[in-house]
Amino acid sequence: MIFLLPALRIILLAALVAVWAAPASAHPAPFSYLDLHLDASRLRGALVIHDFDAAHELGIDKPAILLDPEVAVRYRDRLVAIMQTRLRLSGDGRALSPTWGVIDVLPDRQSVRLPLDFGSETPGGITIDTVMFPYDPNHQTFINIYEKGELRHQAVLDARNAKLDYFAGTTQGRLAVIRTFVASGIHHIAIGPDLTTEMNKKIDELAKKKNLTIGMKASLEFRQFVNSHSDTIAIGPSSAADLVKAAEK
Repeated sequence: MIFLLPALRIILLAALVAVWAAPASAHPAPFSYLDLHLDASRLRGALVIHDFDAAHELGIDKPAILLDPEVAVRYRDRLVAIMQTRLRLSGDGRALSPTWGVIDVLPDRQSVRLPLDFGSETPGGITIDTVMFPYDPNHQTFINIYEKGELRHQAVLDARNAKLDYFAGTTQGRLAVIRTFVASGIHHIAIGPDLTTEMNKKIDELAKKKNLTIGMKASLEFRQFVNSHSDTIAIGPSSAADLVKAAEK
């Protein structure tokens, strides 16, 4: 058994208390929350931020004062200006700029809440790109996506994984999938696989034997073919009636 002098025990105890207390005082809950609601007529949401993070960004020494509704209102515009640069959303490839609502305080969660109203028809595909609080490398933003009131998707974004693509379970969502992935697929079809010089020589030799075009001219001809038949490559031969049926599924 090891015996310590009383003074040494006090010093050791103080050091342990300091170690245990430091993380708790540094940040009690390094999380924020983004809820998005995709309804038939519009896209809306809310961002919930811990008072500690908000206070850090605003240069406030005592985060708890932000839980006073009157104080929160005074700082609301500054906080929104900061969050607008951190939270980037796009719908169907176009940047989305929400209207930020009246700030709410959530004392039981030590947080503040900012409503978001995008005031437009719900897009089929949504991209969220955010590192909400860069000063804290451990900060995480929890994403909840609802469609018609039902929770459809959850994700966590942080400094290492800052981007999320979501496609709605609607006709617009299916069309967004086609636009996104077919465009990527056509690009790879057009540029072709990465081939070595030796492989290209063998392909040209075989093409010559069959009296086919080779080299750059062949590449340009293929690209022209892809551009003029991209719809067929994407969805296969279809009549107008077939296209309507596919969109209605």
